[in-house]
Amino acid sequence: MTTITPKELQGLEEGIDAEIRHLRRCRKLLKCVDSAVLEAGRDLFDDSPGLALWLCSPARALGGKVPLDAMRTEEGRKSVAHILHAVAHGVFL
Repeated sequence: MTTITPKELQGLEEGIDAEIRHLRRCRKLLKCVDSAVLEAGRDLFDDSPGLALWLCSPARALGGKVPLDAMRTEEGRKSVAHILHAVAHGVFL
């Protein structure tokens, strides 16, 4: 096994730190989740953490937007719920 350099390790640690900051920002946006999105998410994900992580990840069906960012508007919440319902029923967007 080859060990990585301190600079490479630092790069990995910085990547993790950036992801933690992103997830903390997403946590503040969870208040945008409405009952339609939560219900649609339950059809697709077995657990809340899985849905939460999906809501924090860029979605191709939203043009690369993070679902929680899109859900700041009524139209965005409808789009996210539609995507979740579609994927739960085998339609890949």
